[in-house]
Amino acid sequence: MKRVDAPHQIDLFGDRPEAAATSTNLPTVVTCGFGGKADAAAEVLGEVGEGRYGLIEGTQRIVWLDGEGRCRHALNDVAEIVESLLAQRYAKLTYVETMRHGAIAKPVCLIALTPGGGGLHRRWSALHGRRSR
Repeated sequence: MKRVDAPHQIDLFGDRPEAAATSTNLPTVVTCGFGGKADAAAEVLGEVGEGRYGLIEGTQRIVWLDGEGRCRHALNDVAEIVESLLAQRYAKLTYVETMRHGAIAKPVCLIALTPGGGGLHRRWSALHGRRSR
């Protein structure tokens, strides 16, 4: 096979590989847990205690309840916090109510705090100087 050199074409494999700049003094980042903010978790704990969140039965999506029989999808970070509370048994699914999601009525399983979740909310509220709801 004959090699054809074009004067303005960049070669895929250069003659001399350039050394990548390396530094040994890079700071190490330590991550643990799910991340997030404790203030947001304390706020979500309070809202779950007030009965502001539910789970749509067919899609398993976390929804925010407005108190007037309507619901809308919760924000992703809030939904992750609520799912984490459910997985760690700080919250539980209770009875099913029919809520309006847009123009469609859907069955929504309401979410409530367990006794452990209530204690967690009281501790976090006291720790951050927040009033318990």
